[in-house]
Amino acid sequence: MTSSVGICGIGTAAPDGVIGRQESLRLARLAVEGGEESKLAALYEGSGVHSRSLLHGEKQLADRILEPLGDHGRSTRDRLEHYGDAAVDMACDSARIALMEAGAEAGEVTHLVTVSCTGAESPGPWLGIQNRLGLNEGIARTHVGFMGCHGALNGLAAARAFASEHPDHVVLLVCVEVCSIHYHVGGESWDRQVANAIFADGAASAVVAQRSGGPRLAGFSSRLFPGTSELMSWRIGDHGFDMRLSPRVPVVLKRAVSPWITSWFKGLGLDFDDIGAWAVHPGGRDILEGVRQGLGLEPEQLEPSLNILRNHGNMSSSTVLWILRDLITSGCRAPVACLAFGPGLVGEGMLLVDE
Repeated sequence: MTSSVGICGIGTAAPDGVIGRQESLRLARLAVEGGEESKLAALYEGSGVHSRSLLHGEKQLADRILEPLGDHGRSTRDRLEHYGDAAVDMACDSARIALMEAGAEAGEVTHLVTVSCTGAESPGPWLGIQNRLGLNEGIARTHVGFMGCHGALNGLAAARAFASEHPDHVVLLVCVEVCSIHYHVGGESWDRQVANAIFADGAASAVVAQRSGGPRLAGFSSRLFPGTSELMSWRIGDHGFDMRLSPRVPVVLKRAVSPWITSWFKGLGLDFDDIGAWAVHPGGRDILEGVRQGLGLEPEQLEPSLNILRNHGNMSSSTVLWILRDLITSGCRAPVACLAFGPGLVGEGMLLVDE
């Protein structure tokens, strides 16, 4: 269980605008005209999100995304006009931090891996990232698109494969999401209101290479949970991308996550007590609780994930790297187990070990 490839630096970035729970609730009341006030208030009170960064402030979001209210807000085309520049800004801010932490120069990057599920354009953010950071014209480019909240782990698996090919390979992974442009208008679907309450905008980058320092990428695992395809989905609609997030997801994960992780760890010669820290993607407070109960973890073991959800919201693919950055900065004990879940219903896992 050793690897010469590791994470040499992580950087994070988010829009400057931060809205709290009360501002979020006002937006929800506007978007769900005639909705049940007590039900909305309870949703935001229990969401686990105290504040989050959004591309547009409360009034701007209402004007640029929610209007016209009577027709489910702006069209998907209008919404996506706000994606490109914002994605590149956040991506480059996070990438510069990651490169600085890794002690690497932009000119050393040999591979660029981008991850996003909230945009739909080509060329995508990779072009702006490459141009603005001054990356070499000959770098290899790979995009991991529309995989949802676990996309960072898929991106890290690709990055490890590229970095392992040659000691001189330096891979820059960039995850960037602008979830707020897909804010749902209308009250006919409650799970979309749940998505409105927890999703946020943000980016995270990591430098992956065969260099000393930083945790090693020891292994990955994937698991499809059969018969669950309708519980979580992310489809392109006429008024933004439509999120389906069934309240059954936490129940399914509570039942299914332990057999998967137990089997994975057994193959690595590990058990649960060997894990020094957990980075579980906060798909929502109830999802975290389902995973916690399923794995038999103590509440404090998922506090790093809850803290990111509380202060930043669910930034889709970039979120698990925010958690990892906090864990690594705090000097957590390895191994670190990372888990995230996405449409399918699919679980992705990654294990980090000390050098």
